Amino acid sequence: MSSVRKSIHHGTHLNWFVLVMVCAMGATGLFFSLPSLSAQFDPLDLLTNAQMAFLVISASSVIVAGGLVLQRRDLMRLWALYEAAQREIAERAEKARARDYALLNVSKMMVAQNDVNAVFTCVTDTCVGVFACHQASLMIFDKDSNSLEVRAASGKMVPEGIIGTRQKLGVGIAGWVGMRREPLLILPGGKPADNPGIEFKQKDLTAAMVVPIIMRDELVGVINVSSRSKQTVFDNEDMRALQVFAENVGVAVRHTEQAAWMRATIQHLQDQKDRAGVSTVIPAAQSATPSEINDL
Repeated sequence: MSSVRKSIHHGTHLNWFVLVMVCAMGATGLFFSLPSLSAQFDPLDLLTNAQMAFLVISASSVIVAGGLVLQRRDLMRLWALYEAAQREIAERAEKARARDYALLNVSKMMVAQNDVNAVFTCVTDTCVGVFACHQASLMIFDKDSNSLEVRAASGKMVPEGIIGTRQKLGVGIAGWVGMRREPLLILPGGKPADNPGIEFKQKDLTAAMVVPIIMRDELVGVINVSSRSKQTVFDNEDMRALQVFAENVGVAVRHTEQAAWMRATIQHLQDQKDRAGVSTVIPAAQSATPSEINDL
């Protein structure tokens, strides 16, 4: 960027140098031509000879100077736009790196968790921190009731009693996303980006992302990320990052559920073993009582 800036400044300074040289050469030529022009001066024609030459040179210099001023102004404006674009690109790249790094670390932490509720809370807390949103919620699909159940919610002004609430598949935005298994990006103003026919009841929300959690072609749940700030705008890069995170969430949820099932199964088998051991030991002790021995 510094080399480009130097090149622009060098070009503008060179143009100004050319202008100065043209003016100097014109003034020098006019100075040496004045004696001969004055000898041929006609009082009846005021715009000839030296005066005409002076006006032509002056007008040309003014035109060239004005063009150079406009050129420099345009170049500086273009350079300012270029620098602003470069800063925006660098900021977005840094934001993307930080976001991806945070999501990767959290994904590793989730897989290491054995408590399913802790995994759910970790998911929503991460969404609030990474995407700078006001609220984030995680809904898990229940096959028996064919509905999505809110299992975790984080952020500001989370409604009381929201945990455990259900939404039928196909009803509302989350239900629509779960049924279609397609992500939805809601732009500022509360209008779905590609699906304007969806009913949007929460008018105070300015932006939102709703992403399904799919694991082996099965619906696991839905992640909702929303904001009420006009400064927060989600884009396609945020959507793709949330989709990747949702895939990791699906793996973590299934891993945690399987781990919980395995622990419950092991505990159940251990209980059965303990009960079986007690039932076999007691008859053996009863058969060896002194009364039975005396009876023999």
